[in-house]
Amino acid sequence: MPVTAGRFAGLSDVGPDMAAKLMMPTHDHEVVDSSASNATPVMENSRLVYVDVTGIIKFDYVNDLTGATQTEIMTLNAGAPLPFRNVSRVYRYYTGTSACTAQVFKADGTLTVGLKLRR
Repeated sequence: MPVTAGRFAGLSDVGPDMAAKLMMPTHDHEVVDSSASNATPVMENSRLVYVDVTGIIKFDYVNDLTGATQTEIMTLNAGAPLPFRNVSRVYRYYTGTSACTAQVFKADGTLTVGLKLRR
């Protein structure tokens, strides 16, 4: 199915179409570097999150059912994608001054604190 302006054309945001959206193969990715400050992804409608080095990460995502922004703090295991849609922010700190520890490889091969997204 074609993708238009970050949305799946012809698929509604509620009902059985939601499952169809999650089962479609991914075709795009983004590295969100939050090592220096909180970061806002450029990608809209992300569907999976993952990291290259196991660690703690904090991020916001937009709930498909309510449209509300929700915050998640979790340990992500390296190379294990999880289905989280619509990531809207990746944080530098997961609490107070405790820095996030999950890391990802950037295109130049260096590691940085952050999150990878797929759509």
